[in-house]
Amino acid sequence: MAGEKKKRGKRKHQPMGLDIIHEDRDIIVVNKTAGLLTIGTGRDGGRTAHAALDDYVKKGNYKSRERIFVVHRLDRDTSGVLVFARTEKAKLTLQKNWQEAAKTYLAFVEGHPDPDEGMIESYLVENDARRRGLAMIKAVDTRVEN
Repeated sequence: MAGEKKKRGKRKHQPMGLDIIHEDRDIIVVNKTAGLLTIGTGRDGGRTAHAALDDYVKKGNYKSRERIFVVHRLDRDTSGVLVFARTEKAKLTLQKNWQEAAKTYLAFVEGHPDPDEGMIESYLVENDARRRGLAMIKAVDTRVEN
C-alpha cells in the first residue's frame, strides 16, 4: 500500500551499491554510495543505480514489465538519497513538484575554509554527453561548525 514503509532488513535480492530506505508501490528511496552513477552514460558497462534497481524490481526476470523511472540524479562521486518512481505518473508528479521539496546538502571539507562562512555563486555546465546549457547555483551556505 502506498505510504507504508516495508521492513528494513536483509533482502534476498539487494541491489549492489544501494541501501533501500523506503519502498512502496509508487516509489523506491535509496542511499547511493559514492562512485556509482545514477543513470548510464553508454560507457559505464551498466553499473548504475538505475540498472541495479531495474534488475531489483524485475527480480532477475528480464521479461518482467516492472520498470524504474529516474526522478533526479546525484553525481558519481556523491553519496546520498535518491528517489526513483515505479510508475511514469509518480515520476511526473515528483518532478513537477521537485523545486518545492526541501533538500539539505552536506559537504565535508579538509582543512579550515577561509572565510568560515559566506556564499558561493558559480556556473555549471554538464559534460558533452548531456549538455543542456548553463545552470546557476546560488545561496550556498558555507558556515563551519566547530
